[in-house]
Amino acid sequence: MQPGTAPTDGTTPARLNGVDGKNVGYGATRFDLPGKSPLFTNMTDAAGLADNAKLMGRGAVTAQNQSAMDGIQARQDAGDQAARNKTQYDQEVAAANAVNKWQSERGMNARALASRRDNETARRGQDIQAGALRDSQKLAQDKFGLDKAKDGRESTASAMDWKSKQQLMDAQQEYLNAGDDPVKLKAAERKLITLGGKQGKSPTFHPGSRVKNVDGSETVTPAYVFDPSTGQAHEVQPGAQQAAPAGQHAAPTTQAEYNKLPKGAKYVHPDGTTRTKG
Repeated sequence: MQPGTAPTDGTTPARLNGVDGKNVGYGATRFDLPGKSPLFTNMTDAAGLADNAKLMGRGAVTAQNQSAMDGIQARQDAGDQAARNKTQYDQEVAAANAVNKWQSERGMNARALASRRDNETARRGQDIQAGALRDSQKLAQDKFGLDKAKDGRESTASAMDWKSKQQLMDAQQEYLNAGDDPVKLKAAERKLITLGGKQGKSPTFHPGSRVKNVDGSETVTPAYVFDPSTGQAHEVQPGAQQAAPAGQHAAPTTQAEYNKLPKGAKYVHPDGTTRTKG
């Protein structure tokens, strides 16, 4: 093996085993030895070139060295594969974590949405119940108001009815108290016509009354028949059959008087209506 020759100045190239080196920059020199792979080195002094010559002139690799290199390479390959496996594992774990996080957030969002829907449903139910209660209360208030108004009207009507009845009773008493005074009788008759109402020409029967006074005495008001067509009132004595005026009907006040009427005869019922005996 030819030794190398170190450059003697900045322009003379270094030589290795008879081959000139080529400066490739950055302090490195390239040697292209026949049948060898290119050699790049920055050791171009005598010692470095001597080592390079030994490196380039080495013979066949022994089985021991080859086994050692294979072992080193296997360990390197195993380390590289482990690194790749770890990188793949880390990537898969990261992807799984990302999926789990997304699913968890999605589940939380779904639960939050379901909870919000449940709350909205419950609130709508409460609103409906509250509205129904308000409507029920309003209906009850309206009914109460109507009932009060009805009670008020009925009370007013009852009071008016009682007042009318009292006025009619007073007019009857006034007529009875008139005696034979034609002026008082006429005035009482007009009052009775006004209070009783002149409805048609049929006479109306007015039953008498018996009122017990505070002192124990009794005030008796006899029954009478009032003829609105003439404005005349005729007292009816209990148990006596009253002859009907010409063109008018009898007004029986007892069962005996009624029995005396012929079948088919028209008569004035005590309620004031004209009927026919069957």
